[in-house]
Amino acid sequence: MDPFKFISTTAPCGVPVHVRTVRTPQTKGWLVIKILIHAGAYLDQIPGTAHFLEHMHGRGFRGHETAEDVQEVYNGLFTRTMCGYVFTEGTKFQAKIKIESIWDALDCLHNIIFYPIFSQDSFIMEKGVIGQELWKHLGNPINIKVTQQMLQDIYGDSIWSNLFITGGLPEDLSRISLDDLVAFKDQHYHLQNMEIIFAGDVGVKKACQYADYFAKDAPTGEKSSRMPVMKDSWPAPSRRELRISVSEKLGVSKSHIKSSLLGIRRPLPKLQNIEVLNILGNIINELTFGLVRTELAGSYSITHKVSINFDHTAFRLSVVMRPDILEKVSSEVQKIFNDFRNTEGLRLLFERKKQLSRNEYAMKDCNLLAVTEHAFLNLLLFDQGIATLAEIQEQIDLVTFEDVCELMEQEIAPYAHWLYQTP
Repeated sequence: MDPFKFISTTAPCGVPVHVRTVRTPQTKGWLVIKILIHAGAYLDQIPGTAHFLEHMHGRGFRGHETAEDVQEVYNGLFTRTMCGYVFTEGTKFQAKIKIESIWDALDCLHNIIFYPIFSQDSFIMEKGVIGQELWKHLGNPINIKVTQQMLQDIYGDSIWSNLFITGGLPEDLSRISLDDLVAFKDQHYHLQNMEIIFAGDVGVKKACQYADYFAKDAPTGEKSSRMPVMKDSWPAPSRRELRISVSEKLGVSKSHIKSSLLGIRRPLPKLQNIEVLNILGNIINELTFGLVRTELAGSYSITHKVSINFDHTAFRLSVVMRPDILEKVSSEVQKIFNDFRNTEGLRLLFERKKQLSRNEYAMKDCNLLAVTEHAFLNLLLFDQGIATLAEIQEQIDLVTFEDVCELMEQEIAPYAHWLYQTP
């Protein structure tokens, strides 16, 4: 059975419901619920508001006002799986629940989302938690400034030029008030902005009953606006290259800096077939890996990522290496980008990566959390519903060698932004 095949319907309460029935010895008596709220960081008046609000939902809610009460619910009814997460495009809350306690769990999930209790003490405490979280992820102020400059080069006036938009920056955090959180919740956390995903020991009829029970006395409102989709083109970066000396910025000796970084990014319009970019990214990653490891014998760390967003797609390649080989690596990678079609053995590499892409999807770990995450991201980022495994593999089969070469030649090589971070 196709692991990603969901049945989509609308519950009597009006909320879209997506159900994947999985009845195996491992899933018997268990259910994963994901609540998708179409309201994310792109709606922030102050960057970080949506993220701050998601944190506050674990501080207390109707019927469970103390931290001890909340912890008991999270550890018991939600088997320590309850969590929330904010994306630029939306917010999710999820939990793995035993069917035997489903009604109590739905009561608590309902109150957590719709009727949280916000106190000034919990607000101050959570502000401290988020502040520590931000500094952990952002690193030192120099890294923040470098990344901000790079994103502004690439994204210009777009919302994506705001660094770490889902969490904001420390100076944004200081501007957010408790009233801002309440206003965001009241405007966006309601039934018209929600979809519910179920996977596990449940059928469609029962899932709709669960959705109706969850929706009882929930607020209603107007649907929040969604981000416009970039379908035709994405502007070229305002400048193609950014060079940063870490030692100069930090005011330390170059001898203390042991590595250099080459970072390449290119945002793209929303692609009709994302598998073209996925296969191209895997090809570039292998070519760069082979170059640094075998030809230059450099210490390395290579990562590539294809980011799928609601309004656009993006490609990123990062290579960390010894400082003495940065210019050589950059020169060789530019040759790959500029003469990609003529790379030796490229056709064979393309066919191999295409087959590997099919196999990776077929062998995905399709546990309840995995299949609901697949559904969540499809609903959050696309307008075509939840893609099945068969549909994904059909998209892979449609990718041609010419598609990959044209994407590199027409969109990535001419417009990519190159970051050089040196000692």
